Amino acid sequence: MAFLDIEGDQSPCAVTCWASVTHRAYEPVFMDLLPRGPAWSPMDYNLQALKRAFATEPSRIDRAVFTLQRDLNPATTQLLLDEWEATYGLPECDDAVPSSDDMRRAVLSLKVKAQVGHDQTYGWWLDSLAVLGADLLWWENGDQVMTCIDECTDSLADDEWPFVNWLGFQYDGADLAVINCFINHGKLGGTKTAGYQPWTKVHEDTGTIDGMVGTASGYVIAVGSTGTVKRSTADWSTWDLISVPLGTGNIRAVAAGTYDGETVITVGEADIGTLISLDGGATWDATKLLGTSELFGICRGPDLIFVAVGDLGEIWRTTDADTWGPIVSPVTERLHAIANGAGYMVAVGETGTVLRSDDDGATFSDITNIAVTTDLYGVDAYGKIAVAVGVGGWIQRSADYGATWGAVDSPTTADLHAVTGSHHGRWTAVGVGGVVVQSFDNGETWQAMTSPTTIDLFAVTEHWPDGHAVAGGDDWVTIKE
Repeated sequence: MAFLDIEGDQSPCAVTCWASVTHRAYEPVFMDLLPRGPAWSPMDYNLQALKRAFATEPSRIDRAVFTLQRDLNPATTQLLLDEWEATYGLPECDDAVPSSDDMRRAVLSLKVKAQVGHDQTYGWWLDSLAVLGADLLWWENGDQVMTCIDECTDSLADDEWPFVNWLGFQYDGADLAVINCFINHGKLGGTKTAGYQPWTKVHEDTGTIDGMVGTASGYVIAVGSTGTVKRSTADWSTWDLISVPLGTGNIRAVAAGTYDGETVITVGEADIGTLISLDGGATWDATKLLGTSELFGICRGPDLIFVAVGDLGEIWRTTDADTWGPIVSPVTERLHAIANGAGYMVAVGETGTVLRSDDDGATFSDITNIAVTTDLYGVDAYGKIAVAVGVGGWIQRSADYGATWGAVDSPTTADLHAVTGSHHGRWTAVGVGGVVVQSFDNGETWQAMTSPTTIDLFAVTEHWPDGHAVAGGDDWVTIKE
């Protein structure tokens, strides 16, 4: 089937003006063909009827040519839309049938363009997603990002992971199923996607969320005041209150294995000790009391290594998720948070304190090259990138496994309490007044997002496996992308 240039003029006139060519346009042409003289009176009724009769057939042919011209263009076809789709095997997904003819033509046009080849650069995805009603937020031709949390035998350790292309897009009212179908059938091998909707509130209750973690099985676990533990359903329709063997003390933080995801541990006030779940947060057991200080942060390293930090610079570590021991700390300042990256851990706290470990938390050193003296409340790490946030909207970033740090321009002066990174370069930080700021380039630049709440937010995590961020805070408010 031949077709016109689908990049050509698709303005309303280009598509419809030919349809206005009627016999009226041809009547003067036939009048000009008649001999000149008094025998032909322009007002003669018979002459007018003859003129219209002669003009009807050319105008019909003109309209037929227009229809053919229109329907040979996949961007404007109407009568041949079904035939076009059949030729190109559309729709490609049974659960992603476009709901309108305009969307059918949009998908068809993209399919035709894809058949003639493309380089899948930023411009290609920007234009293609715009046709489908989505905005490209970021595109990255990334390096290898996988790190081994347990044994390197799971599906993430296969050959497709060394070189990964990432693209993220925002869809507000667009058909996500159609967008995903187009991407999945048109992308190069190794391309990973993440679609985002504007932030929405999904839950509210009494109490305060102090810590959150996403599990590999698709749940998000939130912990907080009065020993409360909740777990979201996979479809976010409800949050289940989980019964735990604990008093009314405050739980401050929770950690889980990113890929294993079944072993989950919480820490908090000194007199409540730790909780452990071996089934992804469904059931819990009380374990150990760790010292006499309150613990505010916990992260998981390789295998069953967990490291917790808290008041007076205290650091506790376990290698089997059960038996804990204290680690010598180089500081006495309160440590608010700790994160695990690619072969290193980093903890942050009061007066700009940053600690780093390159032996899975067995020892820590004090990083003194960070140019901030205000409190840092949150930190996360992914690959070689680490980001810390704190008082006054401070954002500090390291691109060398936590060894050196530099300030990054922040779009807010509100205190930021937590930050989370992701496997595709998107970072999210939250804080006082419901502030949400995000980076789509591995923390290099940040922008303020529209938040659905003004409630203070204290925790944020990534929801596996779709990569959406979810945050929580006072009044047990929970928001997600």
